[in-house]
Amino acid sequence: MAVGGGHRLRGWFCRAFSAMACVMAAAAAPASASEGTADGLALECPRDVVRREPFRCRVRVAPPDDAVARDGFELRIALQGPLLRVSSSPGLVFDHRARAWSWRGDPSTLPQVLEMELVTEDSQGVMQAQVSAAWVDPVREPPREVVQALRIVHHPVPRLRVGGSWLPGAPIVWFAGLLAAEVALLAGAWRWRRRPGAPGFGAVLACIVAGNLSLMLNAGAIDDLRALHRYEASTCEVLDRTEWGNWPLAALRYAAGGRSVASVGFEGRNRFYGKGDGERAGSLEPGARVPCWFDPAHPSIVVVDRSPSLVMWLVGALTLMLWLATLRWAWRSRQPLR
Repeated sequence: MAVGGGHRLRGWFCRAFSAMACVMAAAAAPASASEGTADGLALECPRDVVRREPFRCRVRVAPPDDAVARDGFELRIALQGPLLRVSSSPGLVFDHRARAWSWRGDPSTLPQVLEMELVTEDSQGVMQAQVSAAWVDPVREPPREVVQALRIVHHPVPRLRVGGSWLPGAPIVWFAGLLAAEVALLAGAWRWRRRPGAPGFGAVLACIVAGNLSLMLNAGAIDDLRALHRYEASTCEVLDRTEWGNWPLAALRYAAGGRSVASVGFEGRNRFYGKGDGERAGSLEPGARVPCWFDPAHPSIVVVDRSPSLVMWLVGALTLMLWLATLRWAWRSRQPLR
């Protein structure tokens, strides 16, 4: 029975890791461009966009079907999701409150290609955004519109950031490895629970649960400490700003490592919530120059507010003390030596 159970367990792990390998291969596939068309419009954007790395979208404008009856054309290009403007073609007028560009042209200027440079952040777990382009024509119904969905990915090469270092491999593989080690530890604790010197199974289980909780909740506190002691000061030009959910976001351009970098940030991102500092975010008008700090190990990580989250630190401290208490419980629950 034990041998058969071991074979079944090994088979389950093999199938699980094979599935994860397929997910990693799909995630590592190169992003390709996607194009949608409508009457006189063609919108082209990457299918996959990497957080904090600028990318370009193009709108190819041709005379619509009823161009003969028109003296001019008006176009609206709108952003949905955590997308921010970096730059755009001359003639495109951006309204950061409406999250949209407007453009006016006449038949003599067409066909024409309009370009927008954008940057994104996967705020609050949002993994998709979209760009839409439509003719502004209140007379004709329904409106002629083309929409492109964008998938937000963390990095084109699977890897895990720990403090100032990158570990090779997808985060899901590291988490699966940690889970497998914890399951093995629990299995050993259950099997040897009555042996002299072995800790109680309940104490080991509580220790693992408290340790995982402490690790998750203290990640934000670790990022806060890095921002306070490791990040380098710079001056950022505000390119765009918005709020998405409870997170203020700002597109920023700054000098880092001797080169100009465009990225997005506001406060520490490794948290379960934003501080909702709408007043501070509202003061970041496009074109303003503000103090900021970037991570020298990863220059695309930038903040304009590096004040620590007191709630995160308090919750992290409580879970750390809980983990230390379960460690003490596990030590004291050992079976007496005979």
